Amino acid sequence: MAGRTLLCGGGLAVLLALSGCSSGGTSRAEFVKQANSVCAQHRETIEAAASQVLAGGSLPDPQQFGRLAQETIIPELTAQFAELDDLEPPDDLADDVMSYVSDGEAVVDKLRQDPSLITDAANFTGLNDKATQVGLSDACNVGPQ
Repeated sequence: MAGRTLLCGGGLAVLLALSGCSSGGTSRAEFVKQANSVCAQHRETIEAAASQVLAGGSLPDPQQFGRLAQETIIPELTAQFAELDDLEPPDDLADDVMSYVSDGEAVVDKLRQDPSLITDAANFTGLNDKATQVGLSDACNVGPQ
């Protein structure tokens, strides 16, 4: 009988593993760690490109700024929000994360239409407040700091 129970329990564990189910899901701490890592990677790329454009202490001309926005900032933010969308938040954060990602994608769409919006931190206040609400680090904040 004990062998039969073990076999059934083992079979259930295999079925759960095959179905992709987990007993506890992603914890809040694990999700935040993963999300912050995603944001930090993209922020690092943006900051490296921006530091090259700003080397020498002068502001970039509109053409340089446009290239930075179109070739680095917008693609990196697009990838960041896509990667965040692929993460599985815990149930208690799911709605907030979905709202943050959706708003982030909307901000990126606006930046595609008018990259000059990047220069005004006020354009990102609501989005950055949502990042804070989710518990994300400053690495997940968008726009000038």
